[in-house]
Amino acid sequence: MSARNRIAKPQNLPMTVVLCAVAFSYLLHVFGPLRIADAAGPYLAGALDLARGRGYHDDHMPPGYSHALAVLELLRFGSNAGIVALNLICAGAGSFCLAFVFRQGFGFSTQENRTICLLSWCSWVWIWLIALPMAETLFLFLSSAVLAILSVMRNCAGWRGVWCLTAACILAAAAFLVRTIGAALFVPIAFAILNRDSVWRILGKRAPVLLVLCGAVAATCACISFLDRIVTPWYAREFVHSIGRTLEIARWRISEIGDLMRNVSSGVFGAPVGAVLPIESTPPVVIGAMELRSTGYVCGALFIALILAGLFGRQVAASSRLYFAAYVAILLAWPFEAVRFWAPVLPLMLAFSWVGFKSLNLSKRATQRIALVYCAAFVVCGSVAMVDSLDVVFCDRLRPWNESRNELLANPRWMVAFDVFGGLRPKSELPRQ
Repeated sequence: MSARNRIAKPQNLPMTVVLCAVAFSYLLHVFGPLRIADAAGPYLAGALDLARGRGYHDDHMPPGYSHALAVLELLRFGSNAGIVALNLICAGAGSFCLAFVFRQGFGFSTQENRTICLLSWCSWVWIWLIALPMAETLFLFLSSAVLAILSVMRNCAGWRGVWCLTAACILAAAAFLVRTIGAALFVPIAFAILNRDSVWRILGKRAPVLLVLCGAVAATCACISFLDRIVTPWYAREFVHSIGRTLEIARWRISEIGDLMRNVSSGVFGAPVGAVLPIESTPPVVIGAMELRSTGYVCGALFIALILAGLFGRQVAASSRLYFAAYVAILLAWPFEAVRFWAPVLPLMLAFSWVGFKSLNLSKRATQRIALVYCAAFVVCGSVAMVDSLDVVFCDRLRPWNESRNELLANPRWMVAFDVFGGLRPKSELPRQ
């Protein structure tokens, strides 16, 4: 072993230890109870209908993730362990694909890749999602695989390029069926097609521009004609109602990015965030929630500036920039507030913000110190979230039931699916045989 490697190895040891600890903590979620939150109920109910041959009839969610859960049920893995295992495999594969994208398209070093991977896995949103039957992790894998294939496609000619393009289109279509926002993947795919020299040689210089215009018009007409098949009816109704709420949606997105990038949720105290007067009678927990929401806007605006600076960095691959820009554009039309919307692009957000931060041209020592302080604070906040999540695994195992009880009782289909997939509830509330 060379002297250089003997010196570098101890420096990488803390990072390796932390990564192993995080991986082990995630694996422990396999032994936890089934959790229900947000859209988990419709996903499970749709999966149970598919597994029992009744078809998919939910107008609320795309069918892709429910089909994946139905396969788990048919394979006798329809339980919390199977769901967590699926989420872990998808998140791990997605991280591997993005690490390749960062090395090829961003020029990141191994240390930078490991750091972004660590921060992503320490995010409270990822920790929360990994134990839920939610589509974000599956979408993360499919979208990351598309970006990785597009990175490979840049150096492929002839039939290899055609096969790469075909695989990217198939995975993008699958991602679209898992989450409608997967339509953002078609933008970098179209760019990759038009960016190939062979296409320009065949069509000439002006033809690709006309082809793009004609394709955009055709796609718009097709979307209008088959809107009920492309977008769920529920989303179409909500989108119409959201017209004129652009400023409110933008405010939501700034707050969500702030919560995500500082790794602390504004709702961590579980208290209302509205102002209460007089101030002397305001409970401390409400004051804390109000302060978190306020600082979330500041943190969100700061990181948006860094992300924009990185988004236009010269060394960043065009496919990643186009995908992220299209993703954000779609989110600006989504009329609901939830930090989980950003979970599939969290590694990209960290990568763009790091590129933007380096573009400030601070001294090397200042850059390293600021990055170290931020990473340490991020990991500490993630550790707190992980401890709270593992408390559900080993101690407060009825917490998922207590938190979702009213919602499950109000939706009998969700309750049946909850029982079939091994949901845990008190013996006194078990159905009579």
